[in-house]
Amino acid sequence: MRTKLNLGWPLLLGTTLAATAATAEPRNLNALVRAPTPQELLPAVTAPGKSQTLSDGVVVVTGADADVKRMPGTNLSLEGNKTTQAAVFQVSRGRFEVTIPDTLKNQTAVLIVGPRGQSAVVSGGHATAYVSADSIRFTAEGHGMLTGKGSHWKKLGSGMMRKVSLQSGAATDNAMLTAPDVDVAKPLAWALSGKESTTSVSFKALPQAERYQIALLRKEGAKLSLVSSTITPSVHADLEGATPGNYLVLARGIDDTGAPGPASAVESVRVMGIELPPGAEATPQAILLPPSQRIPLVAADGLKMTYGNSNYFVDAPDTVGLARGATTKVRFREPASNQELELTLAPHLVNASVSIGPQTAHWPKDPVSVKIALTDATGKPTAAAEKVSVQVSVNLQPQEIKWKRTGTALEGKLEAPKQSAGPWVVRVEVKDELGRVAGRDFLEVVSE
Repeated sequence: MRTKLNLGWPLLLGTTLAATAATAEPRNLNALVRAPTPQELLPAVTAPGKSQTLSDGVVVVTGADADVKRMPGTNLSLEGNKTTQAAVFQVSRGRFEVTIPDTLKNQTAVLIVGPRGQSAVVSGGHATAYVSADSIRFTAEGHGMLTGKGSHWKKLGSGMMRKVSLQSGAATDNAMLTAPDVDVAKPLAWALSGKESTTSVSFKALPQAERYQIALLRKEGAKLSLVSSTITPSVHADLEGATPGNYLVLARGIDDTGAPGPASAVESVRVMGIELPPGAEATPQAILLPPSQRIPLVAADGLKMTYGNSNYFVDAPDTVGLARGATTKVRFREPASNQELELTLAPHLVNASVSIGPQTAHWPKDPVSVKIALTDATGKPTAAAEKVSVQVSVNLQPQEIKWKRTGTALEGKLEAPKQSAGPWVVRVEVKDELGRVAGRDFLEVVSE
């Protein structure tokens, strides 16, 4: 579609745009006291530009490295040949933004003049012009705009971007950056009290995005604060800094000019905290608890909890412990999203697998080997030799063995006792630090 635009202004004279670093003044008291939105807490992607509010309420922003001059104003014939007063800005390099409030839509206008006469008319919404060495790009958001040169103009719809070659004048249209759909790997996670949890985020690639900005915000009632953010070309990101509490995650794309697109909807994340009582230990497989100990929970308010595979959930208590002293699976659920977190609680025990051999040993010809493999209550090998005591006897007479640690096992050799006639019974018994038997074995050795 081609539109004829009547312009009545000179472009030969102009003055350098005198912008101030201050942003537009808020128009009411609520703007001074309201809490920032999650989107407003996203760190700036590029150096902040210089903002200026024109006399009619239009806000223009000149990029940090932009070359912009304000020209004498003009009158434009736009809707139904109605004359509209317009401010004129000549953009030779960099980014220039215009925001026209809804109350002024089609009541005022801004004419942006780029290199080689490539221009745009903004009469509402938010618009940008970006001039590089070989092209000029226009974007329209919230309201359409006109772009063109001389007497040939063409509409650019809201949500669209038009790139015009400064050499040939050829133009290509593409949709502006859209907001990514954010997926959090573990919306409900846990961390030891005072420790940090990693929040893993992913999303599908956006056609116009070269990089992405992802942020983690802490939510304390109505108060929001930035915890961490990152900019990456990848569609995956790991955000650090989440201690027990409630959080929001959001992301946005960044195009090849450095301009960010709209932010995604926020995704909620909760990190439940666990305080380890004395003698307890956290492993990748389970929380190991001494007998009768319970784990205090942090930031678990509002969560539901059940044991095992039961579908009967109750309000999460302040503490959890082993069921009847045995390994216990505990499930927590976020009622709003039905996201679940599963924890395994296990008794903090040391199990010892004792082997003595060879089974056909003859003394004094064969030395007898003793090997002790230690595991925790989940069956995971553990290096807990300092937490066990080993008693070795031959015919009930205590024997001393020099132990050698190999990985998580203990190994030693036993020679035939002197001044003792066979047969012999070798006994090995392992006890944990509480004196409980962790494992035992015996072997009968005959004379050669």
